[in-house]
Order: sequence, then structure tokens, then C-alpha cells
Amino acid sequence: VLRQIGIFVATLVVAAALVFFIAGPLPDGAGGPLGWLAWMGHGLTGDFGVSIARNAPAGALVLQSLAVTLPLFILALLVAALIAAVFAAYFVRWPGAVPTSIGLGKARTLAALPPFWLGLLLVLVFAGLLHWLPPGGFFAWTDNFGGALAALVLPVLALAIPFGAALGVD
Repeated sequence: VLRQIGIFVATLVVAAALVFFIAGPLPDGAGGPLGWLAWMGHGLTGDFGVSIARNAPAGALVLQSLAVTLPLFILALLVAALIAAVFAAYFVRWPGAVPTSIGLGKARTLAALPPFWLGLLLVLVFAGLLHWLPPGGFFAWTDNFGGALAALVLPVLALAIPFGAALGVD
């Protein structure tokens, strides 16, 4: 575990160095190793600077995005676990039989679907043709809880179906 944590930390440090040195010097002109250390220090204290696109503190924008990203992640993980359990139960029911071979083929096909492509298909069918779900956008949780959940259905399915099928095969 400690080895994996060390690899994770080393990866973060290398990625941060690459981002810093590829992006160029900071707006205040600080560059080089000392500028990188100052930049890392600001990041470790929660000061991510100001977003150029929105002219707002980047840390606040990241926290604001977590209101959508975190529920999306948790729901996709739960739905993927449910899909994996269904496939696993199906495979255990008929070990080595023809239905298992067919089910494995279906699971492997679903596991191979790129989530962005599956997402486009889901939007086309459930938002474009059937008009059951919103095609995009997001409602604030406090303004429209049901609308916020409805807006997450298609992204959750696009992420969970391939991941759950891959877990079910393993």
C-alpha cells in the first residue's frame, strides 16, 4: 500500500511539473524551479489562482463542479455494481452452457463500447426520439431536485453500462 501511495504521489509531482513547465511562467513572471515550488505551495493551500475564462477563483469553480461530478460518480459506480452483479449471477446460473456464452458475448460487447459513443446513442434515443429525458444541462439541486436527477440519468448509464459489463465478465 505504501508503495502504491508513493507511486501516486510521484505521479502527481511529475504531472504538476509537466503542467507548470509546459504552460510557461506564472502571470507574475515567476518561472523555473523556484516558481514551480511557489506554485505547488499555493496549490497545497487551496489557492488555485484565477480562472482566465470566468475571471473567478479556480478553487471555487472546482468545488462548484463537485456538486455534479460527485453524485455522477457515486451513482455510476452503484449502477455499474448492479449491472456487474446481474451479469455475474447470470454466468453463475449456467456455467459452461450456451446461454453463458451468449451472455459473455453481450457483456464483452457492452464493455467495449466507448462511454462517449454510448452517451450519444442514449441521448439520441431517450432525449431526441422518445423525449423522456433532458438531452443535456443540469439543474441546481436546490432549485429542481427531480430535474437534477433526470439530468444525471443518461450520463450515469453511459458510464455505468460499459464499466458494469466489464466487471461482470471478470
